[in-house]
Amino acid sequence: MSRNRPAGLPAYGEAAVHWKPGLRDRVTLTPIDSWQNGVGGARGVTGSRDLYPLLAHGPEQVVRLTVAEATDFRFDPEMKSQIASGSVNELQEYFEARIHGPLNWSEIDRIVLHRSTWTQEQKTHLELFARKFRPEIRPRHSGGDPLRTGVDEGRADRVASAAARRSRKSLPPPARVKKRARGPTG
Repeated sequence: MSRNRPAGLPAYGEAAVHWKPGLRDRVTLTPIDSWQNGVGGARGVTGSRDLYPLLAHGPEQVVRLTVAEATDFRFDPEMKSQIASGSVNELQEYFEARIHGPLNWSEIDRIVLHRSTWTQEQKTHLELFARKFRPEIRPRHSGGDPLRTGVDEGRADRVASAAARRSRKSLPPPARVKKRARGPTG
């Protein structure tokens, strides 16, 4: 995800989860939506070690943003101006990424919320949930501002500790596997 588009695409949800870079080896990418025909879609699938299909067949503005970021805007100062004005956030195009295999909270780098529809109660619930699983994660608004949930630090710590104790208690005991005697065939 572009560092200049931290909220991702608001049309696809009210929060953007930024995963840690270590997941890149488990990602397949397509230049556009993988449901599309042709080299932009499923025929253009690639991995994190060969980005040529994204640059060759991706949406022009997304390719331009990618190259500008990679070169620190040396060759496209106009794109830097578009970022400063906020117009880059209006882009609806993207490179699609699919992460293969299981995911868990330890692989989250950060969570970015869109300012629009989150209620105070939802923000508080998300922050408490994040603290339960990853205390160092603090959900932020797309502008980078931390959430203002009014969560008392002591209360949050107590809730997280209690949740951790409950999750340890609720784990079933390890299953015991009985060995079955094998017959003459097997």
